[in-house]
Amino acid sequence: MRKFNLRGNCSLRSPTPRGLRLGLDECATLVEIKNAFHNMGKEYHPDKLVYGGEKMMKDFSVQVRQYNNDTKIVDIFGNFDCYTAHMIRQEFQKLVQEGNYKLLVNLMHIKFMNIKAIRVLVSVAGELFKHKGKMKVCSLPERVERLFNLIGAKKVFPVYKNEKEALKHFIRREG
Repeated sequence: MRKFNLRGNCSLRSPTPRGLRLGLDECATLVEIKNAFHNMGKEYHPDKLVYGGEKMMKDFSVQVRQYNNDTKIVDIFGNFDCYTAHMIRQEFQKLVQEGNYKLLVNLMHIKFMNIKAIRVLVSVAGELFKHKGKMKVCSLPERVERLFNLIGAKKVFPVYKNEKEALKHFIRREG
């Protein structure tokens, strides 16, 4: 069986030989290396990490409130990321299919939001635009507002400091 030298070129940042980082000795076989990578992949799989999978979905929820005859308020709680985006998209699609074309998305209770989540909001805004509807976003946490500014999401839909201000603009536009 062929042996591989895992000592390799050790960079200045990591003086530990590669084999030791994988839990192997310096002259491991190819099978041992493959098994070490496989085990490492299982150990660090996103579904098992604290920030991913079902562990973080426990505190995730979406609540829809009726404001007036044609405006719904969507409150999102927890993390809005790649794990929860499909559920939020389904909730928005259901609202649009029911004929709700004026939506206010309240992000006050968001703990984390990534680019995938913003893509969902942008696609929903596009769907609403087809039906001559509108979507507004309010109550962004500071870190989420920085993300919105960074990618230019405020150009797609209006963002307001709080729910009261956003609802006031919905009413003003109607009158």
